Amino acid sequence: SELGITAKILSVYEAEDPSVLEAANEYAYGLQYFVSYDPTAKNDASAAVRQRLRQRLKATPSTFSLNAYDATILLSRAIYKCKADLECTKNKLHEVRNYSGASGVISIGQDGAADRSFNLREIRKGEFVSLNVKG
Repeated sequence: SELGITAKILSVYEAEDPSVLEAANEYAYGLQYFVSYDPTAKNDASAAVRQRLRQRLKATPSTFSLNAYDATILLSRAIYKCKADLECTKNKLHEVRNYSGASGVISIGQDGAADRSFNLREIRKGEFVSLNVKG
């Protein structure tokens, strides 16, 4: 606002971190970003996992840690089922469909990319707020 810029500034999911608020203060207000889960959901499987992590960590887990948690679970299951065979493990991961994890619902394509929906969030008055726009 000091420079007169009125355009929306978009960021990545790592913006939902208290360090952003500490570093930027009110200059972070209006910053929009996407997360791969619905942080306001109370009844889905990802909400239950996030609640368990919150209790264990004694802090709200970051989006990065939720993604890392899901990646660890999916990879360890694939390695176990495939007895550490690399090609089998890769194929097992490509079979993942509608896995409901800490970071939301995940499917993995043949190219190895995660297919998931996203929720638009914004920093408002020092809070991380859902805008109820899903994609």
